Amino acid sequence: MEPPRRTPLVADLDVVVVGGGPAGVAAALAAARSGARTLLVERHAMSGGVWTAGLLNPLFDSAGKGWIVADMVKRLEQAGAWTKWKFSSTFNVEIMKLLLEEMMAESGADFWYHCLAVDLLLENGRVRGVVVESKSGREAVLAKVVIDCSGDGDIAARAGAA
Repeated sequence: MEPPRRTPLVADLDVVVVGGGPAGVAAALAAARSGARTLLVERHAMSGGVWTAGLLNPLFDSAGKGWIVADMVKRLEQAGAWTKWKFSSTFNVEIMKLLLEEMMAESGADFWYHCLAVDLLLENGRVRGVVVESKSGREAVLAKVVIDCSGDGDIAARAGAA
């Protein structure tokens, strides 16, 4: 049994993205670049997921891609952090970490590290936000759109998805 508690509302945004791996970063960048007030919530100490924390290198299937991927590859090339390798390309992981943070900051998206989405906020059967826990404690974040890029479908499952 836990005693009742009040969870402070700390943000009311257009988009909250849960999970900062490749899909989450792309979703957050796309939303923010389109003008949405965006927050990326990531449980680890960095964005990039398998690219950075997972050290999955090379970056497969980047050739011929546009928009966010093309921008990322161009910036990695300019930083001397992109190397052709066999049938693909590799990147410097530390530069990738920095690059993703720079791209997020430039887009206007905010990002919170060491922050885990632990519950949903439902309103009339609709996902209206998430409850997060971090060093700041338990907090609520409202959003018009919540995007689950947790990798495990944690938010979708809590919302009732099979």
